[in-house]
Amino acid sequence: MDDGFQNPTIYKDFSIIVINASQEFGNKRVMPSGPLRESIKRGLTRTNLVIVIGDTTTDLKKMIPSHIPIMSAKFIINKENKIFKGQKITAFAGIAYPEKFFTSLAEQGAQIVKEVIYPDHHIYHENDLLNLAEIANKTQSILVSTQKDFVRIPKSYRSLVNTLEGEVVFDNEELLLEILSNVVENHLTDDK
Repeated sequence: MDDGFQNPTIYKDFSIIVINASQEFGNKRVMPSGPLRESIKRGLTRTNLVIVIGDTTTDLKKMIPSHIPIMSAKFIINKENKIFKGQKITAFAGIAYPEKFFTSLAEQGAQIVKEVIYPDHHIYHENDLLNLAEIANKTQSILVSTQKDFVRIPKSYRSLVNTLEGEVVFDNEELLLEILSNVVENHLTDDK
């Protein structure tokens, strides 16, 4: 669950923090001075596993207590996205750090004519899609968004939107599965 870590109403057996390696913990400050919702130290006291998307730096490793496993993963853009090469695109996103999404599209050879940024976790309404469709029509471009945004678009408008497809690939998927299997097994044993 995205952003469930800080929600005290959700019971947690196991907590995972996912860190974007290019951002790490930002300026390491709590809102409104920085991007964090709580101090690093406090958050890590409730963490069972850290997953770093990208390359883990030595500085990042030093911030994470040695008893917390750190796993690395990469977000890989699917090759099928080459269909965007040379296409005029109106790209829109309601995610944290949408610049990475726009950069990924450009790296696929897309010609981005308009970038539209919505707040993180934006729930799309009919007017949003009508405005986006108007922009795409005026610029003779196609609408492209993230897979994460796509599920927040009203079903009746999803046929207008393409997505940049990708997947998270873990450096050691077997270890991740072993860790998660142990958590499930321990939970099932505790319930008996």
